[in-house]
Amino acid sequence: MLSELAVLGGLMGAFVGLLEISHRLEETVPGPLSPEAAVREAMRGPDGSTVRAEFRRSGIVSADPRRNLFGFGV
Repeated sequence: MLSELAVLGGLMGAFVGLLEISHRLEETVPGPLSPEAAVREAMRGPDGSTVRAEFRRSGIVSADPRRNLFGFGV
């Protein structure tokens, strides 16, 4: 009986450890964001409409997403 509890406890500990490791791997940030990437992430987040409204109020116009680097349409 006692040995079964010890084995079960060991298995549960290993399972919880694996879950903790996978959770910590998901939390890691790949690196610092560029200013452009940070703005894109802010616009996609839960307050995206507020960010877009603030840009419009400030007179900042978003770039046409159909244009590439050289200004030619896609």
